[in-house]
Amino acid sequence: MSKVISLDRGDHGGEFPKSATDGETQLIMRDLSQREGADIITAPTVLARSNEKANIEVIREVISPDINNPNAYITDWTGYKISYHTTRTGFGLVTHSIYNHGVSMGLNDHGSPVIEHYKTSINQFNSDGQTIILPIDDADGKNSYLFITQQEINATGMPVVRK
Repeated sequence: MSKVISLDRGDHGGEFPKSATDGETQLIMRDLSQREGADIITAPTVLARSNEKANIEVIREVISPDINNPNAYITDWTGYKISYHTTRTGFGLVTHSIYNHGVSMGLNDHGSPVIEHYKTSINQFNSDGQTIILPIDDADGKNSYLFITQQEINATGMPVVRK
């Protein structure tokens, strides 16, 4: 499960921990949902085997004429792309996550869209069910955070309980 939280620039959301339990994550979400100007976006869920890469892309392709070549076009994108790679180690999971965000900044002097891309990545050890909280470099005038919850499941889709 992933959620992207955006807060008005002056609202830093307090000091978020680098990870949180399920109960702590619910308290943070409840608090943030009551703040004026807070945007909470739930990304699609992705399922992957241990040591496999998984991707989520919620993007809009932007095509514009190439000012240097009238017969060509430039393709770019806005939205976000999240890449996950999780491996089991000992009593937890190590997650490598990359978050890419494409933001439209308006039009240039030639009428073509100006798009800036921001990339944030993390490598972190977590226990099953814990949530990683990652501050995101952004350009849309907000403080943003990516919440990633990872849970190991068995072949029937039920959470694995380790004793």
